[in-house]
Amino acid sequence: ERTPMQWDSSENSGFSRGKPWLPVNSDYENKNVQMQDEDNRSLLSFYKSLIWFRKNSKALSFGEIEFITENPKDVLVYKRKYENEELMIVLNFSNRKQSVCFNKEEELRVLFGTHREKEEPVTIKELLVHPYEVLIFGE
Repeated sequence: ERTPMQWDSSENSGFSRGKPWLPVNSDYENKNVQMQDEDNRSLLSFYKSLIWFRKNSKALSFGEIEFITENPKDVLVYKRKYENEELMIVLNFSNRKQSVCFNKEEELRVLFGTHREKEEPVTIKELLVHPYEVLIFGE
């Protein structure tokens, strides 16, 4: 059954001042919107950052897409290009590390990612991608 939205750690998880007709989940004190909003490594913060990145990237919003087909199963690699902006996106949909090989060695910067620091330079000829990792590279 559904439970009321867990907004914060207050009584009834901040959903209502009165008693909700559905039971409040027992983990509301530790898992709620307020806690995720304050944690820059939370899923909520990840989505907010990704939405901000997309809104500020013409390549992601309007760019042409070019799929890179030579990659392992469960890994999607593609480029987005618009005017002077070119991005390469690498998505690992599996629960294990994957090795992605590229035709040429190139040094790119991490612009957005789940497992690496922003602006971290990465030389790609063979890229080891962590389980469920999201990477957006730029020059």
